[in-house]
Amino acid sequence: MLIGVLCAVSFGAWADAAQVNLSEKLVRLHVVANSDSEYDQELKLRVRDGILEAAESLLKGVQNAEEAAEILGGNLTYLTERARLTLEALGCDMPVGAELTREKFPARHYEDFELPPGDYQALRVTIGDGGGRNWWCVVFPPLCGSGNAAEAAREAGFTEGEAKLIAESGGVKIKFKSIEIWQKIKNML
Repeated sequence: MLIGVLCAVSFGAWADAAQVNLSEKLVRLHVVANSDSEYDQELKLRVRDGILEAAESLLKGVQNAEEAAEILGGNLTYLTERARLTLEALGCDMPVGAELTREKFPARHYEDFELPPGDYQALRVTIGDGGGRNWWCVVFPPLCGSGNAAEAAREAGFTEGEAKLIAESGGVKIKFKSIEIWQKIKNML
């Protein structure tokens, strides 16, 4: 039993280190709707599309998350204005704001990749009161709708192992579950 516990702790520590390393190479996107109404949820998706388009243009050629965060942080006024103009074009005058922050994200499965839970740098866009369901993805590297998450990750400087970690389904859930369990054990200690 002791050997099993030691193996679990060792694997948990490795998985935790892999998650921290991975989280330092990403900038997540977090768009929060005003409310859960159908109208507000549709607004959220349209703002998301505008922000992703603007970020793609701003981050073209960027090779690391640090540079991406610096560029996004330096363009928060532009990104906020882009979101405001998107809302205005839809006949909405709700306030909107963009900020660069550090947030806890749960494990998340997307169409062609998965990410472990953890603390990530995030571009957070809040519409109105920010009381509605949100939308999460990755703004750097551009994994949302990329069609090939592994290729996008490699182009952004990820190692082959890191690209496989997020893009391959085989074994990923077990690794990410290990990270969740390890974080719970750390919190208990």
